[in-house]
Amino acid sequence: MSKKKEYKLSIQENNLLKAVICPICGEEFEPVIGPQVFIAGTWDPVCIPCSNKHIEPYMWLAQLVAHHGFKMLMISQGSFESKKA
Repeated sequence: MSKKKEYKLSIQENNLLKAVICPICGEEFEPVIGPQVFIAGTWDPVCIPCSNKHIEPYMWLAQLVAHHGFKMLMISQGSFESKKA
């Protein structure tokens, strides 16, 4: 009986728009700009099918809300304001 391999994943802000290889299944894909699932502690993005298979939906939602809540807090404090020339 084979044991399902478990991966530690995280949701991070992705700014890379180029084809990469999923470290879980080995398929080539183009990650989205914005929140993306990665192998935790790395910048190795995980494809959507593998993300859906290995991350619990409530964890995705919790991390996404925390990520955007932090961004909104920083904006409200002026940390992301554009500098005027």
